[in-house]
Amino acid sequence: MAAAAVATDTEPRPYPELEAIPPAPPRSAAASTRSSASSLLPVPNWVVRLFSAFPLHVWPEADVISPAPSPPPRKPTLYVAPHLNRDGTLSPPSQHASTSKETLGWTSSDPTCLRWQLQLLFRGVDFDVEFIDPSQSWGPGGQLPFLHLPPAFQPPSTNASSSSRSWLGAKRGAVVPSLLTAAALPHFLDNHFPLWRPELGEKADANPLWKDKATELESRTWINLLSGRVMAGVLQTTFLDDQLRRISALNPKARSQPTSRLPGWEVGFLGWVGAHSMGAGAGQDAATGDGEDSLRYAAPVVDENKVVDDAVKGIEALGLRTQADLEGAEGAWMLGASQPTELDALTFAIVHSVMSLSATPAFANASATTDDDRRALLRLKAAIEGKPWLVGWSRRVWKDKVRPKERGQ
Repeated sequence: MAAAAVATDTEPRPYPELEAIPPAPPRSAAASTRSSASSLLPVPNWVVRLFSAFPLHVWPEADVISPAPSPPPRKPTLYVAPHLNRDGTLSPPSQHASTSKETLGWTSSDPTCLRWQLQLLFRGVDFDVEFIDPSQSWGPGGQLPFLHLPPAFQPPSTNASSSSRSWLGAKRGAVVPSLLTAAALPHFLDNHFPLWRPELGEKADANPLWKDKATELESRTWINLLSGRVMAGVLQTTFLDDQLRRISALNPKARSQPTSRLPGWEVGFLGWVGAHSMGAGAGQDAATGDGEDSLRYAAPVVDENKVVDDAVKGIEALGLRTQADLEGAEGAWMLGASQPTELDALTFAIVHSVMSLSATPAFANASATTDDDRRALLRLKAAIEGKPWLVGWSRRVWKDKVRPKERGQ
């Protein structure tokens, strides 16, 4: 009997159900007050009054960046400067945007980036556009735009020698870098997205791009003029805007020479804001306190009026040349080309950038006679508006080519 009783006491008892557990007894308010008062140190009244003048500020959460590498893109991705909104602000970077992509826009505020957006679009490239944070000053070559290619553009074999990896002089099928600068984009487009494909039996003479060889050579002359003298004037007026000035931080070289990559002009950023560049001996003289010698080496960077004058003349010349091809013609392209070319992409980038920036409140509400910076932009705008066929052509390109990308991205 005793043994049986002991065995019964040692058997495990079943754990009660949650509903069978009785609730804790209520705690009195006096005990709770005494406990909280004893756990906190008394604060003098004068300290409370002092802290009340400085309310607690809660900072937003820090952006957490995963150390793991991002997956490669599924299709080519072009990284460009942010989009310029109608209120004069810049769209947030794509990866940090809190709004839908439909409100971010598609066109870049940088005319150089916009030029390559249109060239890829005209070639039929299926690509994505990503706005890069202006505070992230990195990228191949330190410039925008740059193209990120998916692994599909790499050949199956990765045993290629280092000499064959230099795709600039290699044949089709060689290893292509995953990041391409703007200087490498022409060769990439001609190899992967040519205007005609002889391997499929297509012939260049079957659907000629230009009416004759002379027109093709003339188009190259206009491309050199627009990408040089005209683009220099557009970039000068663009980077003077307070919002768009942040774009120059993307390239360390651009902080001193934003248009140094353009032929024909060396435009200094400091000269735009009224500063001067110092000679080689100026820094040493300034360190010794010799102000007169320092001023002797100071010189203006560039004649800003001359830059704008050349840009205006280039726009007027282009307008007169294209009047016969564009005025009253539906679906026409520059110089009568059968399809959009590099000249069309460059012209649209210039016209759209000038018209978009001049429509922002900062420029629309300014007087053309009191602000030199805004007066320069308004001169470019007047030159474009004086050629209504150019304005109508750019609106048609935006409606047919660009607007579907902004709504369906």
